[in-house]
Amino acid sequence: MDIACIIVTYNRKNLLLNCLDAINSQTIKPRKIFVIDNASSDGTDECIHKYESGIALDYIRLDKNIGGAGGFYTGIKTAFEESRYNYYWVMDDDGQPEPKCLENLLKHSEYDFIAPLVLDIENRDNVAFPYLKERTLSEIQNKYGKDGLIHNYANPFNGVLFSHRLVAKIGYPKKEMFIWGDEAEYQCRATVNGFSPVTVIDAIHYHPLDRIKFEYDIFGRKTIIYVESKLRRYCKYRNSSFIASKYGGTLSKISFYMSYITFFLFSRKADISGLKFFLNAARDGRKGIFKNHNKYMN
Repeated sequence: MDIACIIVTYNRKNLLLNCLDAINSQTIKPRKIFVIDNASSDGTDECIHKYESGIALDYIRLDKNIGGAGGFYTGIKTAFEESRYNYYWVMDDDGQPEPKCLENLLKHSEYDFIAPLVLDIENRDNVAFPYLKERTLSEIQNKYGKDGLIHNYANPFNGVLFSHRLVAKIGYPKKEMFIWGDEAEYQCRATVNGFSPVTVIDAIHYHPLDRIKFEYDIFGRKTIIYVESKLRRYCKYRNSSFIASKYGGTLSKISFYMSYITFFLFSRKADISGLKFFLNAARDGRKGIFKNHNKYMN
């Protein structure tokens, strides 16, 4: 099969080179790699021009940083318009697929949305994104080993294969979301169009442990709240609000708002400034306003 690999990078040239080495080490290789550079200033362009790849490589340096969402939009759109690839293999620059990752993913090519199991690159028996009840490779193998698949589950944009049929039907990632949420929106869009994801547990993709710090509201519900910058917090609130408004039912919308409101009022002991920040970002998401993150960029 013809596979286009899309990697989005920004100021992480060493991680990017490790990712490229992992792609070049695959037992089944993609036909072409598309590296989308969000205007890095760390010499990424020089490294790429010197990199010797055994796979055809297109390096696309953008004029400005348009975020991961804009990078994946650009990469998938460029590959889609260039040729009729069977699949688009999508990942960040800090991911490293095991040598047989792509081969094992393609064993399940009857699906259109095929994800690897994403494990912590430092502690390789643990998941990188702890969203399943099972947190270790052995636990996952014990539960899902019979057919080797976890249905209706994926960590999108982390070594995921999207079929040409899927992209042709649902389009490209929503570039306006900038960061944090574009992958979740793309998965929601795929699902409502009949493309349910599967995770292949013997297709391993290594990634740094999830950086999100979880806190809880007064009902004990996990609320994603604390990240390292206002830009990330704003994008998370806005994009989550957009997703809840577009894809969620009435109860899920109410739950989304109540979870954060009770968190700021009670768990954070009347953090009014935090609540206002959340409500402003959530309002933008509900109204589909995607320009105000610019005020939080350095």
